[in-house]
Amino acid sequence: MLVKAIEHGQEALARHAKRKVSALNEQLVDEQAAAFAKGGAASSIATKDWSTQHWQHFLESLPDTLTAPQLADLDRTFKFTASGNSEVLFGWLRIAIRHRYQPAMPALERFLT
Repeated sequence: MLVKAIEHGQEALARHAKRKVSALNEQLVDEQAAAFAKGGAASSIATKDWSTQHWQHFLESLPDTLTAPQLADLDRTFKFTASGNSEVLFGWLRIAIRHRYQPAMPALERFLT
């Protein structure tokens, strides 16, 4: 009986998460990521009311061609390296590793230990 209740709870959580992600307007987030990648300022990104899922999608949408100044702009504007949200921090640290973004390396070390 307990196992069935747990399974039902997990299914309900999965449905809720899917609705939340489905409600995420991915196109708007994609547009923000693309505009930034083309040279826009991080401060011009419209992030009001973004959830963790929005931030995750944004970080996943960024291209591998970001420059060190762009990474610094993102970090300065959104304080990703100091984020208390482990999901957002994880996404940011993956980018930092790919780009060898040195200012994030102490946070990476803390995250991994």
